[in-house]
Amino acid sequence: MSKAIFLDRDGVINKHLYETDGKIMAPANLGQLKILPKVKEGISKMKNAGFKIIVISNQPGVAFGYLDSKELNKINNKLKKDINIDEIYCCPHHIKFTGDCDCRKPKTGLVERASKDHNLDVQNSYFVGDSLSDIQTGINAGVKKTFLIGIIREDILQIQHQKQIFPDFTFPNLVEVANKIIELEK
Repeated sequence: MSKAIFLDRDGVINKHLYETDGKIMAPANLGQLKILPKVKEGISKMKNAGFKIIVISNQPGVAFGYLDSKELNKINNKLKKDINIDEIYCCPHHIKFTGDCDCRKPKTGLVERASKDHNLDVQNSYFVGDSLSDIQTGINAGVKKTFLIGIIREDILQIQHQKQIFPDFTFPNLVEVANKIIELEK
């Protein structure tokens, strides 16, 4: 079995977009896709340490109708090619438009699918995300450790304490996450 590092996509690999009303959105086309600093270097370190890189991403823009499935595939194919990701799994659903599903984080349907497709040892793998939903997904899936990436805001800390969802580690970028994972694997 292989070990993996499961990564969220938006906010971990690429920048979020903000609409005029302040709502956070994912890129809807290749022109909007902007890779965050230190992503390529961090993923390269993870791959060199022997991990498969699997992206697990909620993409409700498909259900909302602002993101076309073909554009989503173009974005994901570019990410796989340009930054050496092994596979990307996306949930295109949103309960308001498509009903409930088993693949929308924090549910573990996409992690389970990736595990079967790539013969992954989930218990010795890691989950990296920029939201508490990502952390809860890692916990629900039974990964070894979870990582919250980015700057922790006070409102997120309050929600953490209310919901009792805590990452194992918090780092500002994927290079620091990779360094910590390599240290933990020694």
